[in-house]
Amino acid sequence: MNIEFIKAKNQEDSFKINSVFYHSSYTPSKEAQRFTEGLDFPFAPKILLVIEPGLSYVKTFLKEKFPKAKICALRFIKELKNNGNWDLELDATEPSKIKNIFSNFTEEELLNTQIVTWPAAQNIFSKEIKEVWSSYKEAFEYSKTVLITRQYFEKKWLINSVNFFKNLNKITLLNKVNVPVVITASGPSLKNAIKIIKNNQHKIIVVALSSSLSVLLKNDIIPDLCLTTDGGFWALKHLKKLHKYSTIPVAMSSEAVLYKDLYDKNPIIPLDYKDGLSAKLFSYTGLSSQKAERNGTVSGTALELFLNYTDKIYFCGLDLATSKGYSHTQPNELEIENSCFDNRLSTKEKRISGGFNAALSLKIYEDWFKRKKLNKKVFRVIENKEIKNELGDIKDIEPSLFEKNLSKQTKEKSLITGEEKVLSSEEKKSICKKMLQFIDEKSGTDEWKNQLFPMDYILKDHAKNTEEKTLLEKKIKEKNDRIIEKIKALLDAE
Repeated sequence: MNIEFIKAKNQEDSFKINSVFYHSSYTPSKEAQRFTEGLDFPFAPKILLVIEPGLSYVKTFLKEKFPKAKICALRFIKELKNNGNWDLELDATEPSKIKNIFSNFTEEELLNTQIVTWPAAQNIFSKEIKEVWSSYKEAFEYSKTVLITRQYFEKKWLINSVNFFKNLNKITLLNKVNVPVVITASGPSLKNAIKIIKNNQHKIIVVALSSSLSVLLKNDIIPDLCLTTDGGFWALKHLKKLHKYSTIPVAMSSEAVLYKDLYDKNPIIPLDYKDGLSAKLFSYTGLSSQKAERNGTVSGTALELFLNYTDKIYFCGLDLATSKGYSHTQPNELEIENSCFDNRLSTKEKRISGGFNAALSLKIYEDWFKRKKLNKKVFRVIENKEIKNELGDIKDIEPSLFEKNLSKQTKEKSLITGEEKVLSSEEKKSICKKMLQFIDEKSGTDEWKNQLFPMDYILKDHAKNTEEKTLLEKKIKEKNDRIIEKIKALLDAE
């Protein structure tokens, strides 16, 4: 591609690509103004993305017409990167970069995005533009799924958070350690590492993701802590065994679910995502917490968390792939419960083969691990013959090498958790009082309602007329009133 920078007839800067003007050869700024005047969208965008706008004349006019939108440029031409004071410039100068360009936006932003293409780009970059639209469609559908899921679960997560702060009893935080941390997930490959973990437990910190807890305990491995971030009722099943192990600390987000009696027995490591309503509850109550990163999978949250507390991490059971047999190492609490319903018409084989439906989610998680840049040593213990996928900077090693590496460890493990703080009855009453104050102050705000009802808010923003918008606002208010009533009943209950 041959680029020649020249002057237009009115002496404004311009350029040619392969001898063809990219902007008007007379007045580029007037052309940009007319282009903007011709734009008409069914709703006011929060993100307005312009595909290769050239010398950025159009940016000023777009900002005037859409003052509340974030105006972004998508660049195919290397020589024009950083040209113009855009709110955001996305680099698509290499084909491999197009796939992930929409990861720069939140789900709400993507569902409120409009994309326009500068006219001259249509012919020159037709192939790349098709890839951009394909990438956008994929990101849009994923974002819609995420927001529908959030709309369904946000209310449950808020109730979980209220119960979390109300029931907290023993709090502890993490210490840095100078030995490896072994994080166990529940993929089938975990079985090949069990014996090695058991023989070396005195030299390593063992972190059980909740679904792998029953496997470790069945093999007489008591983990140094259990980590859970799942707010769904089914997640409780994985934590049943903790009733017999009150010494195991539980690292959990406030949105996760936990048996009420375990708050009294087990030390809790509160994980604060630093976003959403749960983060504000941490701030209001003043409780100590551990910063954590929100992630689609608990494995991702665990990785982000322990990168700050050790120099070497091993994952066991992190398959992120479907299996022809069980999708989890046995025993698995959900498998034990579901097996009770197997019969001649609804067989076990039919049930476990349903794991193939999880392939899309697993691919999303796999892609996240691939994109994660690591400056510390992170390994996945897995037989090469078992699985084909790769996880970017996470290096795959055979169980035999895992065992060899641990055999070289000479230091005994230190405590991963610090001193426990037991909350007094007065402190607990104060926490409930502060939560009620928080509800009274925040529950009527747009920020609160948008958090709980994200899809309803997007529909409201896209409303075609005032009547439709008013009906949606009424619907949101009714839903919000019900959730507030429920929360206050929880906090007022003795």
